[in-house]
Amino acid sequence: DPARELADHLFGAALYFLGSHEEAQPDLDMFAEKYPDSGNREAALYYQASNYVILGQFKKAAGLIDRYLEEFPKSKFIDLALFDRATCHFNLEEYDKSIAAIDRMKAERPDSVVLDRALNMAGDAYDSQAGLETEDQGKKLELTGKAWEYFSTAIEAGKKLQHKPTVAE
Repeated sequence: DPARELADHLFGAALYFLGSHEEAQPDLDMFAEKYPDSGNREAALYYQASNYVILGQFKKAAGLIDRYLEEFPKSKFIDLALFDRATCHFNLEEYDKSIAAIDRMKAERPDSVVLDRALNMAGDAYDSQAGLETEDQGKKLELTGKAWEYFSTAIEAGKKLQHKPTVAE
């Protein structure tokens, strides 16, 4: 029903922003399926995918984010979508892909409000790789060095953005 389109979009989005993520997901999914030609599609698909990240359903979220990035490569949410995609990769232990998504985000949106958090995650990804390296001590040291480079850059970005939690880490 076209008359319900805006109400359906706003209802799912409101639940998302209120933190009622379990309750929001069916409405976000319904909107994405029911209104494929909506003018609100860009935002709706981002919220749908992002909500799955929040719920910890990383494989489901990853597929939706990939579809979103294909459909909206110049999205106003590109930094957030790439950060969410990096989060999926990280939690699926795909550390190189997580770092690549973060590097892309940094290149495309160096002024992103989540840049410090993303750089911190890249540091964690390198640190995790270093922890998995048991045979080559040189490689372990290289990965640890890269981790600290990202952590340092995250702290600087956090200071610039005035994000005290990142700076404190």
